[in-house]
Amino acid sequence: MLIWFISNCYLLRLMNSLVNNCHMDEFRRYKDLKDKCDFVYKGIHLNSAAAATIWAIANNRNSLVLRSLARAFRVFVIPTDEDNCSIFALYGRYNRRDYIEVFNSIIGKLDGKIHTCYITACKAKLYFSISNIILVSKHFLFNNTFKDIPLKYKLILISEIIEYCNFIDYYEKNKSDAVEKFVSMCSCHDYGNILSQYYHRKGVTTYSLLEGAGFIQRPCKTADCLSYENFYSDKLLVWSNLTFQEYKGWGISANNLVIAGCPKELSCVGMKSNNKYEKCMLILARESFRKSNVALLDILIKSNHKFDISLKLHPGSDFSFYGEYANKHGMRIISKDQTINESLSNELFDFSIAVNTTAYYDALAKGVPCLRYVDNTFQTVGGYEDKFSNIEEFEEKLKLLSEMKVEEYQTIVNKIIKNDLGAGIDNYRDIIQGEER
Repeated sequence: MLIWFISNCYLLRLMNSLVNNCHMDEFRRYKDLKDKCDFVYKGIHLNSAAAATIWAIANNRNSLVLRSLARAFRVFVIPTDEDNCSIFALYGRYNRRDYIEVFNSIIGKLDGKIHTCYITACKAKLYFSISNIILVSKHFLFNNTFKDIPLKYKLILISEIIEYCNFIDYYEKNKSDAVEKFVSMCSCHDYGNILSQYYHRKGVTTYSLLEGAGFIQRPCKTADCLSYENFYSDKLLVWSNLTFQEYKGWGISANNLVIAGCPKELSCVGMKSNNKYEKCMLILARESFRKSNVALLDILIKSNHKFDISLKLHPGSDFSFYGEYANKHGMRIISKDQTINESLSNELFDFSIAVNTTAYYDALAKGVPCLRYVDNTFQTVGGYEDKFSNIEEFEEKLKLLSEMKVEEYQTIVNKIIKNDLGAGIDNYRDIIQGEER
């Protein structure tokens, strides 16, 4: 009887928690949990470093696995800087070739020797700290603030925080004292966030890089919003004026924002003449927007036009789901191994359609005219009059695009690429090394 009573009390509390969560959006759930999880170790706020995991826990994402518990017993070893470089550049745990290309392009613009570290290439070694295990476990396991969080998620968060504590202890003993500037590929979570906080406390100027032309999500439905909500650095180097204005409007001080330009090697290609508008690449949004992606696919199936359609999926998408859809409707899937930059070509495609992605700008730069599908689950910014929500609007936008003169189209696109993407702007070296030159 006692066990039955306890079990029902637990289920009732869990159901109440779920009901309350249903009345909150993804961003608010994340913010509330992040504030509750504030944990400071040696002056560093580790809830900020664990922001991506906190987002996943708050929104009950399925990407969390119990094998991550081993993180509590390891530490990543940062290679020793034998040259005592004044600039330390860090690339975090982002397994994206296109992100690495952006990072390498920016670091390659700097003069002199740079101590560059890729966490993805760092070795992890066994590290056991009983004091860290006790300190973190006590905070999260015996605190009523976290009573509604399932035990599995508590253990995953505890393991991550312990790993960060281990890293701070290890890094303090093995760091280089020559660092005067710290550059991170996105300081919004994980080791980029930790070291940005660490060096800021030491009086070292910190810089955060972006992997693309950013904009404010409206509403904030994915962890992409961490790039502006949770960034931690003295200077956030944005690509364009559009991103500058977006982030400033969000509430980031203009003193912390610098327009650095598009770091990609862009050679803007003009739209081809006599475009037949038959071969189409669909650049789909991440898995969180599957309904929007499918809604676009359904529109194209109903269209009177017969298109040769290829799907470029977000790397985190369910390829098996879209593969079945593509096979059923005579479409093809572009290989996951190909970056968006490698896939786009106006020799292979006549036009493209994007769903809630800044790859829209890559298409324009590659000479592939791009329309944008929108619905009531997200908003888009920038660009030109290219948005549609139903089949009638799609037919109208495609007709206007096909009738537009090449010169008129290119004038519009060139302006967009400069303002929204930052093409032709290259201020990275002057921003990061300006005082030294």
